[in-house]
Amino acid sequence: MGKLNHQTLGKQDTSIQTEKFFISIGGIGCAIISHDVRFLDLLRTRYQWFQSSGPAAYEILVRLAPIDEFDLEMTSQPFYPLVRKMTSGDNYIIRRVDNPFVAVVNTSSRKVLVKMWNSQYCFDSFLRMLFTLILSDEEGLLLQASAVSDNGRATVFFGPPGSGKTMATRLYAGRKILTDGMVIIKPHNGGFRVYGTPFGGDFTFGRSNARAELAGLYLLKKDTKNSLVPLDSTQAVENLYKCALIFGDDHKMSSRIRHTCGSLVETIPVYELHFSPAPSFWQEVNVRI
Repeated sequence: MGKLNHQTLGKQDTSIQTEKFFISIGGIGCAIISHDVRFLDLLRTRYQWFQSSGPAAYEILVRLAPIDEFDLEMTSQPFYPLVRKMTSGDNYIIRRVDNPFVAVVNTSSRKVLVKMWNSQYCFDSFLRMLFTLILSDEEGLLLQASAVSDNGRATVFFGPPGSGKTMATRLYAGRKILTDGMVIIKPHNGGFRVYGTPFGGDFTFGRSNARAELAGLYLLKKDTKNSLVPLDSTQAVENLYKCALIFGDDHKMSSRIRHTCGSLVETIPVYELHFSPAPSFWQEVNVRI
């Protein structure tokens, strides 16, 4: 893989016309370009709530390849998903072995070339890894969290898998669900803004391109009773950082994400929310927002 570059990755039959469509996630526009119209149609359905008319900050050129084309390339690569800066320029490699794809991202030109298996799930995995890189350059992050909004103010519940993120949003009757799996958080006007995303384990629930101003962050803990425990800055940063999506071992990218967690804690209150699976736990939250 040491010879991987834009030319080798992006081999395409130039006699075939490409098509494109636009999406916007977290306020970041992307043009998705491919020769395979049927694959683009699948993606249009998958990201129908996030389609836009442009313009695009990033161009993503997709080359589909048969699964056996990845066998020799991937056998010597780490099994875990990876984002790694290349030795020259502003190029990054994004790679996954188990649901195979490999991509080159130039963060200066904002052009992306990706070779992948013909699967919308594979593309979704690639896209969330790409957005961890893009957001780290914008002092933002992709957080394992659910979020609801009320009167333009967002409440975010974060935690590891199984902590109750989906349960919390479903119990919050009367509020708009932004997302039940992952949220984007970015700086905005001296505070932070929360965006819904298409990412998450449930393909049918909690997809919204809405946004709202961040009002509070709650680390979820399932319990038999409801209570709120304020977290000090060190605890808050560590728990946020653990729930931020980070792939690979790029020190600069990890440092930027940790810095974003620190900025969040300086601006937004963070609590540990112990809750039982009943709507009454919202009384604890409502007095804080």
